[in-house]
Amino acid sequence: MGKTKDLSAFERGLVIGARRTGLNVSRTATLLCFSPSTVSPVYQEWSITQRTSSQLDTALESTWAIIPVVRFRHVVESMPQQIEAVLMAKGGATQY
Repeated sequence: MGKTKDLSAFERGLVIGARRTGLNVSRTATLLCFSPSTVSPVYQEWSITQRTSSQLDTALESTWAIIPVVRFRHVVESMPQQIEAVLMAKGGATQY
C-alpha cells in the first residue's frame, strides 16, 4: 500500500485506531507496514471530519456484517486440522 487512496475503509480504521491509542505516525506506520506519508493524511482527514467512535463502530459492524457466516464457520471447523498441522510441524511452517 503506497497511497492513502489505496487504503480500504478497514485499513483506514486501523490507522485511526492506532493513532487514537497514542501511537505516533512513525510507530503507526511501522506497526501497520505503511509509509508515514500514507498514515499522516489518513488521521488528519479523520480529525477534520471529526468522526466519532460510535461512527467508527457502526462502520466496523457493517463491514463485519457483509462477511458470510459460512466463512467464519469454515475457519472454526478447520481449527483442529490447523492445530494438528502445527503440532506435526513442531511449530514450523504449514499449508495454513
